[in-house]
Amino acid sequence: MKKRIASLVLSLVMLFSIFSVVSADANEPEVKFEPQLVNEYYNNEGYLVSEFSDLPDNFVTDSEGNILKENAPTLRSGCALRYSYKTIKTEKIKNNKFISNHPGFKKWDKVNGYYFSTKNSNYSVGLSGFGVSVSASVAAPGSGTFISASAKKWSRPAIYGDAYKTTKTVTVTNPCGANKKYNKNYYTTKKTYNKAIYK
Repeated sequence: MKKRIASLVLSLVMLFSIFSVVSADANEPEVKFEPQLVNEYYNNEGYLVSEFSDLPDNFVTDSEGNILKENAPTLRSGCALRYSYKTIKTEKIKNNKFISNHPGFKKWDKVNGYYFSTKNSNYSVGLSGFGVSVSASVAAPGSGTFISASAKKWSRPAIYGDAYKTTKTVTVTNPCGANKKYNKNYYTTKKTYNKAIYK
């Protein structure tokens, strides 16, 4: 009986040394993913909404954040880390709501509208009400499109759309040390567009 208990304890110790659950890895690379425009349409308010491709639910990256193709051979140095991402759940936290002020317009103004480029740009902005940064793709300042505003009121462009919180399990495979596993929340935006707001 004692031998059986000792064997079980040893097995648990060995398992923990190989695969430990820890807090988020400070060295986790930023995933290199370029969203592609998949759809554009005008919503009920007349604003041009853009939809972009999403990261897959499950994927693997190398130590530099490059997404690896499934079953594709890759060059790998002896101790290079590999990160596996698996989606646990996704929650919609904003539905066609204010995301952030548009970074391309720094102040409030009394004008009859704002001009934007015909091309979208990716911005890293603070997600209103959540204290985190999020990427949002909307048109930058330019001369292609126009959004009306009331010149009698103080206004500025803002980013609107949907926001999601996705919880993923991240598995860090280390050929030269202990593997790691942790859960982490990631925030994304969808169906984003520019809209004039007022004080």
